Amino acid sequence: MLYKDIPFVRFTLPLAAGILLRYYTDYTPVYYILIPVIIAILLAYKLSDDRLKSVYYGLGVCVFFTIAGYLLYSQKYSSVISLKAMPGTYTVRIDEKPVSRERSIKVPSSLITKNRKGKYKAKAKIMLYFPDESDIAGKSPGSLIRLKLLPSEIQDFDTLDSFDYRKYMIHSGYKYYSFAAKYAPTGEYSVGIKHKSAIIQQKLLARYSSRIDNQRSLAIVSALTLGYRDYLDEEIREKFMEAGISHIMAVSGLHVGIIMLIASSLLKVIRIRSRFLSIIIIILSVWTFALISGMSPSVSRASIMFTFISTGKHIGRHVNPVNSLLASAFILLILNPFILFSASFQLSYSAVLTILLFFKKVDNLIKFSGLLLRKLWSLISVTLLAQAGTLPFVLYYFKSVAPLSVFTNILAIPLTFLIVLTGLMLLVVPSSLFVSDILAWLVTLESKLLYSIADWISSF
Repeated sequence: MLYKDIPFVRFTLPLAAGILLRYYTDYTPVYYILIPVIIAILLAYKLSDDRLKSVYYGLGVCVFFTIAGYLLYSQKYSSVISLKAMPGTYTVRIDEKPVSRERSIKVPSSLITKNRKGKYKAKAKIMLYFPDESDIAGKSPGSLIRLKLLPSEIQDFDTLDSFDYRKYMIHSGYKYYSFAAKYAPTGEYSVGIKHKSAIIQQKLLARYSSRIDNQRSLAIVSALTLGYRDYLDEEIREKFMEAGISHIMAVSGLHVGIIMLIASSLLKVIRIRSRFLSIIIIILSVWTFALISGMSPSVSRASIMFTFISTGKHIGRHVNPVNSLLASAFILLILNPFILFSASFQLSYSAVLTILLFFKKVDNLIKFSGLLLRKLWSLISVTLLAQAGTLPFVLYYFKSVAPLSVFTNILAIPLTFLIVLTGLMLLVVPSSLFVSDILAWLVTLESKLLYSIADWISSF
């Protein structure tokens, strides 16, 4: 019955198991053992009676996808560690917005070569570090620069802890890093989705800046709706971290889920009955949000996840949402097996899976008569389940949980929903209309309240 309702269980879980098997067995050629096993299962299937055929078929499928996961990881890992980068002058593409650190500016980049047709092609990813006074911080993703580099292989500098930094960077696609003092702008761009996203994001930020006077509110609204966190000062970051709600500042599954909820609610209000049109509107809403929020890996993954869930939901009632969730994970793991080791992937999928499995049971524990109370309890139920689902990973990565984080999230997540909704409306409504002033005042008030909650909780 499980395989009938959720067929991707037999594909996704063995695929993930194969990836983990390759990760923990390092270079041991396990597939030399597994291939004879699958041949034996197929022979047993051929010789067995009808009653046992389904059992052997299921085992065969599981072993096949375990081998597939093992080989996918091996191929991906080999493609990164086999890269060569010698000292020299390179053309480099800035892949993501430069990040200011304590004494340097970190710039995720790619070494670029030109093909015969004159088009740029990424050869290898490299993490660059510039002096903190460099103007590289003003460069947008897609910018091409020329500079001299001395690429060095990334090492695990602290071998005493359990965190393998080298492997973590390899999972992110980086084998090399290099320090750089000077660069020469080429004036060219390798125009891609991230570059276009950065341009759109800057235009929307300018609109926020002209409508929101309070600097702290501007920082919070920009982070929550556009994924732009450069306006966040150390005080805001510290308060939100101590209150256990720093995760809401990183645009990911929570924010994409809010967009999906807004779009679904709007469809109900305007009573669109066409399933196909509903799917198109929701998918466009989700990916438009991903575009304006910088197309970061976390928001892109969340968008893929919710695209599958939304499509399954609107195709028909017979589609199990857990199957849609596992289908999206299957596609992501096929495209990039390293993604299994991403904290944002683990947190997003564990939260959504817990909500899908237990929401109805928790939501039905208390029956409220009023619509507002029912909706409020549903939101609290979702928050509690998300907290429960991510708890093992939070403890693993951060070693602790803020004592009042559950209570804080119950207050913060509804406010986040309101800030995202009001903030996006502020971007859409023309400034000439009086309602724009109301929205600007409202989103300022909401963000001030969110900060006050974080400030209050962090004081305990």
